Amino acid sequence: MSKVDLEEDLKERVEIEEKEEREDKKAYKRTLTHTPKKLKTEKKPSFSSEADPDLNETIICGSTDFKSLQKKVVANINTSAKLDFDALQSIDPKTVWESGVPAPADEILVQVCKKCEKLGDNVVKTVCTLLILPKLYQLKSKLATSTSDAMTDFMRWHPSTTVTQALVPLLQYCPNMQEQHRDALAQLIQDCSASLVTQMLSAISTRESTSDIDIQIFQLLCEKANHQAQATHEATLMYLGKASETHKTSIKFGHCLLFVVKKMGSVMQDREGLQHIVNHHSSSLKKAIEVQLKKIDRNR
Repeated sequence: MSKVDLEEDLKERVEIEEKEEREDKKAYKRTLTHTPKKLKTEKKPSFSSEADPDLNETIICGSTDFKSLQKKVVANINTSAKLDFDALQSIDPKTVWESGVPAPADEILVQVCKKCEKLGDNVVKTVCTLLILPKLYQLKSKLATSTSDAMTDFMRWHPSTTVTQALVPLLQYCPNMQEQHRDALAQLIQDCSASLVTQMLSAISTRESTSDIDIQIFQLLCEKANHQAQATHEATLMYLGKASETHKTSIKFGHCLLFVVKKMGSVMQDREGLQHIVNHHSSSLKKAIEVQLKKIDRNR
């Protein structure tokens, strides 16, 4: 190859390299001036998020996302929003148990309870059904003092609603109550009226379970119920009759039966029903119970 040919070939290569370099610079410049699209991030729901008035959206065709619903209710209460909670009144407390609605964290429940003193009935009912009831249903250990105190205040402000929407369903549907349930009930009903406790007594009389803890809860309610009310007598005899066979030799059951005879024996209309339960009891307290019954008969 001649010298002239070599020079032309070299010149051609240089031109090609310069052209490629210019193209690379243009491409790099386009990259710098291009604004990429922002990635969409999913916004996680928060208890402190802004109020959402469309609570109805979470109740579709009878299928409810309870966890999402709990968060929306708490958020609305925290922001003091004026919302229509009417749609939530159709939620059955039994469904809350069957659906395994999660228990709210202690700090969340305390926060909500403190804001409920002057809220309307529908909001209070919703708090009972979706927050307090799951907390009691899922109770694995003794309530923290702060939670117990907050719930006690809530109960003092809204006694009737708390009983009907939380405590009665707990007694009816929670299949395996433990010491922590007994202690929570004892705390909550301290200042409860006798007539409301009678409602709870009627609820426990429908339970299938007659465990030792159930008997203790039953006596706790008997002590605070309206001893003159026919509803109290009927519920008492129903539960005693149901538990008498299983606990016929139990001293704890004997103490419970003795209490009932002393406090209600003289005013009970179904004297034969009470006598039948006493006759089939066989603990060491039977003699004392029979003596008490005879004393009542002499004073009639």
